[in-house]
Amino acid sequence: MKRITFIISLFILTSSYCVKAQQNTELTPRHELKFNFGSAVIAAFPEVSYEYILTQSLSVGSALGFGFNTDDLDEFSFRVTPFARWFFGNSFQTMKQPGKGMFLEGSFAVGTRDNYSYNTIAGNNWADRKIEKVREPKFSAGLALALGVKFVTTRNWSTELFLGLGNSFVYYESESDKYNPKIPLYPRVGISIGKRF
Repeated sequence: MKRITFIISLFILTSSYCVKAQQNTELTPRHELKFNFGSAVIAAFPEVSYEYILTQSLSVGSALGFGFNTDDLDEFSFRVTPFARWFFGNSFQTMKQPGKGMFLEGSFAVGTRDNYSYNTIAGNNWADRKIEKVREPKFSAGLALALGVKFVTTRNWSTELFLGLGNSFVYYESESDKYNPKIPLYPRVGISIGKRF
């Protein structure tokens, strides 16, 4: 009889604890809108993202970015990046808000990369020739992994820092890349500020 009483009381305590934790999760805002200042300043690639918090330690979202300096760095002129994040490093009891702390992010990028080729226009002599730079936008897709950390205030403002690397598995090389091949890698960098609602 003592065993049955102990098991029932343990079950009730565990259930009440889980219900309380679930109610706390349901009361917190689950939507988050952010602007990535890191990619805007470092790579001239402003990025806006939306994130939805599924559980205490899992979220999904998508980022949309436009590149202005495509002949340097990652060459993306447009990119949509759906992502999933797994938050770890904090115990369940100390996390008063879901979706914060250290995280591991897996993402899939789809967009256009600008390839550049150079055409030589011959003149009457060697000094009259011109070199013309031609932009060729091409479809690109890739996978990336990133590691980061997110801080959330009691007023639902968030700050996150993350760093990662992606590999384009759909990548087109221009004619000039045959002699100077490029590695189809792209950075996943972020210093974002956002608001939960």
